[in-house]
Amino acid sequence: MIVPVYNAEKYLDECIESILNQSFSAFELILLPGSSTDNSSQICENWKKKDNRIRIVIQDINSSGYARNKGIREAAGEYICFCDADDKYCDDYLKKMYESITSNNADVAECMFYIASEDLRSQRLYPFLEDIRYLEHSIMERQGSPAVWKYISKKTLWIDNDIVFPEIRIAEDLAVYTMIWAYCLKINYVYEPLYIYRIVDTSLSRTKVKLEDRIANLRGFCEYTSSEFKKRGLYEQCRSTLISQAEYHLSGVFQFIEDAEDNKDISAQMSDIIKDSFGVSDTVYDHSVLGWGGKEMHPLCARLRKNPSKDLFSIKDMSMSVLCDQDLQKQFRDYCDQNEHDIVIVDLISEAPAILEELADISSFIQKWALGAGIFLSCINKVHPKVYLLEKYVADNYYSMENTGLVNKILKMLHESFIGLCPGCKYIPSIPAELYKNNEENDYNISKYDCTYYYEKIVDDIHTL
Repeated sequence: MIVPVYNAEKYLDECIESILNQSFSAFELILLPGSSTDNSSQICENWKKKDNRIRIVIQDINSSGYARNKGIREAAGEYICFCDADDKYCDDYLKKMYESITSNNADVAECMFYIASEDLRSQRLYPFLEDIRYLEHSIMERQGSPAVWKYISKKTLWIDNDIVFPEIRIAEDLAVYTMIWAYCLKINYVYEPLYIYRIVDTSLSRTKVKLEDRIANLRGFCEYTSSEFKKRGLYEQCRSTLISQAEYHLSGVFQFIEDAEDNKDISAQMSDIIKDSFGVSDTVYDHSVLGWGGKEMHPLCARLRKNPSKDLFSIKDMSMSVLCDQDLQKQFRDYCDQNEHDIVIVDLISEAPAILEELADISSFIQKWALGAGIFLSCINKVHPKVYLLEKYVADNYYSMENTGLVNKILKMLHESFIGLCPGCKYIPSIPAELYKNNEENDYNISKYDCTYYYEKIVDDIHTL
């Protein structure tokens, strides 16, 4: 059990106590205090006197990555776990994780976790793991938490493959996350929350680190991962994942910038770093986005809009047939004439209510819809944007079984018709049907992973433009 410690006195006792009180007791706890300016080092010494399972290893560089690397080398056990000094384990963390990894001879076992307020009174489950069985693992690697404390791993995985954390200030665990999975032969999942991640406003990942430091951190992540993965022969299989991780996880820099011109400048810098490191000619920072579709279209467009100085516009819950109305058509055409969106995303799920309403005269509806779709394409084609059509269907339990079948059959026809009208569009197949079930709080039972899935499919294509 490896715990880097630096200026952590406020919650360090609680962290150490949660480890020592584990229902599984056969472990070694390595505390790595840095040159703290608070009472952290003394707290470590006090606990060492109380429990002979504790070993103190001094870190002479105040870096989580450095401390974890040192802890791995010093560890005597066969398996490695991590904990942050302001977090805590649930009582059965080690027992259930150890049982999972040993019973199936896995290289890694990963669990779910809680995200908690600083006083722990509010705790919510981070759910990303529960439906990973239906998605490619790379989607979890890209947008899921990369935190090392949510898994237990064989020590040999780190030692035999010479995996080390880079000594960057933020996201050092993200830098090795995909490398670990690339070397894993077998991964087990514990579908139970066993770790409590405490949101502390003074933690490094949440404070206003100097802007130049955050840019330097992005550069450090990109240079380290591109270099290391090439050296190990893993680059081609992992390149798309690494680019997406850099764009998705390290874009938080913009929350600290208020000036639009500064946003524009920082976006250009971040885009250039990614292009130089990974040899792409395009990143998500370079584009403005227009979306037309269902309820989930706006969050998808917002996720793609990494550059706050770029325009974002989304139209939701409207049938394209409305563009046959002269006033609405003029409003939309005027908007497109005044704004140059170079990426347009379309899903047709919002056609479902109109289809259901017009079943008695569906031929007339389809003709009107095709006319509206043609008008839509003529409006957006001013700048010849890249158009993405997302395949979506209504879940089986949304309408009656008979009506659902009819609606989805017509939606498929509309997909085919749109491709005929826009043969250059990129058609993205549907998210796995299993993920549409039992989500009654969402319109049409859209999956909570809807944005995640289509976002990754789109950005992979952007990186090949």
